[in-house]
Amino acid sequence: MHFASIRAQSESLTAYVQDYVTEVQNSIASQREQISATVQRGRLSIMVVSALALLALLEGFWFMSRLTFDLKTVTDDMTQLARGEPPSRHLAIDRRDEIGDLARTFDVFSKASADLVRVSRDLEAQKRLLETVFNTINDGLSVFSGERKLLAWNQRYLELFELDRKGLYIGMSLEAVQALMNRHPHHNLSLDRQLLDMDSVNDLRESEAHLFERHYDNGKVIEFRSQPMENGGFVTLYTDLTDRRAIETQLQQSQKMEALGQLIGGVSHDFNNLLAALLGNLQLLHGSNSLADRDKHYAERALGIAERGTHLVERLLAFARRQHLHPEVVDINELIEGMLDLIEYSVAPNVEVELQLDSDIPTAWIDPSQLENALLNLSINASAAMPNGGKLSIRTRTLSRSVDPKVEIQVKDSGVGMSAEVMSRVWEPFYTTKAVGQGSGLGLSLVYGFVRQSGGDVLLESQVGKGTQVHLFLPIPSAMETKAEASARALPGPVCIDDDKTLLLVEDDQSVLQPMRDALSNLGFTVKAVTSADSALRWVTEHHHQLGAVLSDINLGGEINGVELANQFEQDFPDVPVVLTSGLPREHLAQYFQLQEHHAFLPKPIRLAQLNEVFHHAS
Repeated sequence: MHFASIRAQSESLTAYVQDYVTEVQNSIASQREQISATVQRGRLSIMVVSALALLALLEGFWFMSRLTFDLKTVTDDMTQLARGEPPSRHLAIDRRDEIGDLARTFDVFSKASADLVRVSRDLEAQKRLLETVFNTINDGLSVFSGERKLLAWNQRYLELFELDRKGLYIGMSLEAVQALMNRHPHHNLSLDRQLLDMDSVNDLRESEAHLFERHYDNGKVIEFRSQPMENGGFVTLYTDLTDRRAIETQLQQSQKMEALGQLIGGVSHDFNNLLAALLGNLQLLHGSNSLADRDKHYAERALGIAERGTHLVERLLAFARRQHLHPEVVDINELIEGMLDLIEYSVAPNVEVELQLDSDIPTAWIDPSQLENALLNLSINASAAMPNGGKLSIRTRTLSRSVDPKVEIQVKDSGVGMSAEVMSRVWEPFYTTKAVGQGSGLGLSLVYGFVRQSGGDVLLESQVGKGTQVHLFLPIPSAMETKAEASARALPGPVCIDDDKTLLLVEDDQSVLQPMRDALSNLGFTVKAVTSADSALRWVTEHHHQLGAVLSDINLGGEINGVELANQFEQDFPDVPVVLTSGLPREHLAQYFQLQEHHAFLPKPIRLAQLNEVFHHAS
């Protein structure tokens, strides 16, 4: 019983244990399931957290990369800007943090800096342009401050005043600069040619504009144009007027010489008529058989004086370019060599004559006797300029730089030279630097007029103490000129007049008419003298069968001149020879009276010998 009880208790205990074990197992299984679920949830959480962490890490990396890139972009652009280079691109950084603020601020700064760089470059270009203009303008320029200190200058300023670049510096005083500018002798003149005191001018240059000229003793002329500046100081432009003044002087000299030429030409024409009358009467007197020997001596003396007057008029006409020239083709070298002995004889013994003749020069178209006279005059003047001896050089060459080539003769001496004042008057007739009675003053004026009338030109170069050079530029002949001039050189004639015919003399000046009529009568001609072309035509209308020849002045009073009268006679009476006469040169008559080459012409004053050579008796 007891065993059964124990067994029953044992089975009961076994059942209880099994239930407990089952319960424990179930509890353990349940906990295991819970733990497994918990672990599963933990794994999932860890995976989620890990993924989130990875995402956060990637986002952080991207953020740092973008931040680094933006910072590098800003840094690079700042570096470029610091080097003076424009940024390579516009910063497209759209951030709402400090980096974004920095980028936007830098973008504004970059644009302002780019504008500043562009303006700076424009200013630099303008500066270079202004510097180029500053240094290439033909005028000198200097700028002084209100404290009279040198601020700026250009290269032309140094050249005009022959200054050394190393001798000038910024801040140099006006007085020190002007001391350098005043090294060469000069004087300052206002526009009304009054002397100026530079100290007084300097005191006013900061308050008012000034315009004046500086004339150097060597002939250089510089114009000063000083203008005050608003903030004090003044700027000055300097212009070299030397060439302009030389041209103006030449123009004034040319105008003066032209006026003198016209005056002298007119006076000489009238004087020629007086000489014609005087010579005609003296020749008649000298040829008179009733004149005593002593009176003939007086007549000869008067004739000699009248001839001197004739030569004087010829020289005046040479200056006025109205003399009678006889140009021909001339070998200049041969002419100069041919007169070398005469030149050496005419100059002082202590003067050496040297010839430098170019063997290739062409011939010239010139009056050889007048050229010889001109060269002799120049040589004698050169000798007078070398009282202590020296060298006289005569050189020839061809001047072919111009469209109109010419033969050049240069006469050069090593004498005392001429001042600017003497040079301005040296070509004037009767002007001389020699003592009274030692020269007429017509030598150089004759050279001037002769060369200009010949179609050439004259250039004078001289400097005190350094000698003188005279350049003669002579024309080269053309075939047409040679033919035309050669046909006009010889005297007309001979004109043959039958004994029963009348020589019609037309002259409006009674003082010339009367001795001319008497001279022709003494030669055995029947002479009808009238004082106008109208009178001549009226006489011919009634006595044309008596007309044998005509001698007529050209510049007649009245509506018809001598050339027109000759043309009328040629038309109506072609077999009657007509000879024209005048105290003016043929070139002038051709220009103003239409004298032609075929017109026979006899220049005044007419000598008896010339009348006898031209007019002949037919029998």
